[in-house]
Amino acid sequence: MIVSPVVLAGIALLLAAVHLYGALAHHVGWQRHEQGVRLAVGALRSSVLALVLKRRGLLAGLGPTIGAAAAVPGSRLVRGLLFDMRPDDPATDAGAARWAGRNPRT
Repeated sequence: MIVSPVVLAGIALLLAAVHLYGALAHHVGWQRHEQGVRLAVGALRSSVLALVLKRRGLLAGLGPTIGAAAAVPGSRLVRGLLFDMRPDDPATDAGAARWAGRNPRT
């Protein structure tokens, strides 16, 4: 049985999204005590939320940046596995990045 590369890519993307959600939820959970203390001493909810989003935004933004930088040398490693596609196809890279970065709630 041959599995489509699109199916494998979808599974990989799903696993990456679940891992990212779990990692971010884990980090926010670790800081729950700090957030509670900040709120108890009079910090505004909006400032605590801004702090959480800033920290997690940095973490979530760093991953795609490192991934994009690693994609260039990694694409040369899989050149022989690709069929009817260049490993450095900008349209495919842009489409994958746009699809992965979409907001499913909108």
